[in-house]
Amino acid sequence: MWTILIGAGAGLLVGLAVASVFKWRRRAIVAVVGALAGGLLGLYLPAGELELPAVSSAEEFEQKVVRADKPVVVTYYTDACPICHKLAPTMQKLAGEYAGRLDFLKLDAAALPELAERANLRGVPTVILFVEGQERRRWDGDQPAGSFRPTFDEVAPAG
Repeated sequence: MWTILIGAGAGLLVGLAVASVFKWRRRAIVAVVGALAGGLLGLYLPAGELELPAVSSAEEFEQKVVRADKPVVVTYYTDACPICHKLAPTMQKLAGEYAGRLDFLKLDAAALPELAERANLRGVPTVILFVEGQERRRWDGDQPAGSFRPTFDEVAPAG
């Protein structure tokens, strides 16, 4: 949300500056167009970096996900995906809330295409909850934190 507002504000200022420099009479129209363009740009700017432990190989996936002793949440992403960056703060927040009850990992689907294919991804971001090495639930696209909590609470109740 902040990136949209910041983008719109910056676009408004750039629009006003351009209109002033070129001495255009319809400064307000140029400023509004600039604000709209900046807001749209802000919508697609990365909102955050996914700062979770990364899976870097099939062997590591086997060890940390398939043979894990507690449920594991894996976020499949790519660096080029703006929606993945938008989801990052949500996953960070959930990782903090469920620390000790669930493990959270990230997996770059572009860097590990064999693991992405094995997960039958339809796109990124995709979040998959694994319980005892098996997929229990999957979420596609950007999701609010509240859409994850009921399932997370079911598999990893607070103790």
